[in-house]
Amino acid sequence: MPKVVRSGLCTAVWGLLVAPQSASAGPLPVGNCTTTVAYITDAGPVSFSGDRDFSGIGPQSSQPLGAAPNVTTLNAVNLLGFRPRVDTVFPEAIGDGESLLYHGIYKKPDAYNGEFFPGLVVGGDLTITVSNIRFAEPVTVDESTFLFHTFYDAEQVDQLGAGAYEHLHNHHTATDPFRDEHHFASANVFDHGHHGAANTVLADVRPVIIGNGTDTIGFTLTVPYDLLKSLEQTTQPVPPGLPGPQGFLEPYHFHIEYVVAPEPASWLSLAVAALTLRLARRARRTSSRV
Repeated sequence: MPKVVRSGLCTAVWGLLVAPQSASAGPLPVGNCTTTVAYITDAGPVSFSGDRDFSGIGPQSSQPLGAAPNVTTLNAVNLLGFRPRVDTVFPEAIGDGESLLYHGIYKKPDAYNGEFFPGLVVGGDLTITVSNIRFAEPVTVDESTFLFHTFYDAEQVDQLGAGAYEHLHNHHTATDPFRDEHHFASANVFDHGHHGAANTVLADVRPVIIGNGTDTIGFTLTVPYDLLKSLEQTTQPVPPGLPGPQGFLEPYHFHIEYVVAPEPASWLSLAVAALTLRLARRARRTSSRV
């Protein structure tokens, strides 16, 4: 058996990442939102956008992103990502009244050996923006749950030869501490393995949350392209035929996930409104008896 740790084998990984929908009864997004991927090439800036709802159930749900040569996307709620997996062991990983939003970026299924972002300048940045995520009530993003995950193809990793990666998954968190980090470690998601941790904090790379505390939210995340490099990458050359435009193997997938919950002020408003309505009804019943 190849030496790569296959806790996320390509043939079984979606059984690990896809779990029964959480019973958290948290706020659910309504309709479509807009995903945009932008970067700089030698010919200038490029940007690709597309509208998606949150009905994604796996890679088969992913659709091409505008005219992007090799990018597809999908969104999901309470179904894909790592928190649903952890939640089966530690149910509080998605708390009562919370929902997990997932934004997946993939290569086209027939183009895993192609470049993700053709022409991206050496050392350039990627900017991922998801906007107009609408809810029926104001919500707040818990930034301490913000996770950026990269996933490498097992067959491609095997071709890197001696000294290649022990892990197919890397994880980057927006904050330190990351909420429920001990649960992720206990569930073998954050695996501190052969070359050191397979996860790290984004450090000064932080998402910019848009509309936090309102009924329409979004975020922008700008990361260096180098963030797609495996944390276990050393000097392994990328053999011809594999995607390594800047000297390291590209993942074939990455995603962003985070928890949202009702805005506390909205909970208070709802409670006050409910109490007011109850008192009004009681007053009407009392007056009708007089």
